[in-house]
Amino acid sequence: MSENDVILRVGERDFHVNKDLLCMASPVFKIMLTGNFKEKNQEVILLPEKKADEMETFLRLISPQYLAPITDEVIRSVTRLRLQSTVLKTWTRTFRGTN
Repeated sequence: MSENDVILRVGERDFHVNKDLLCMASPVFKIMLTGNFKEKNQEVILLPEKKADEMETFLRLISPQYLAPITDEVIRSVTRLRLQSTVLKTWTRTFRGTN
């Protein structure tokens, strides 16, 4: 995977992230970053409707260098982002036995 190549601006915070990682972790980001949307070619993607602390939790969940512990609060926080995280769905099915 290459270096961080996009900035997610959430409120006043900037998150420097890797597009490939985002696409693997969320079908919403995959469509946004590879489909026919303006975000595909932007260096900075504005996400004003998201909360920075929830985005940070999501990024820690999917980033190998941060690996956040998965707690009920982490699940609630990432779910509120509505990114359809494949990481979260897999964890929930595997460890909680839900679909």
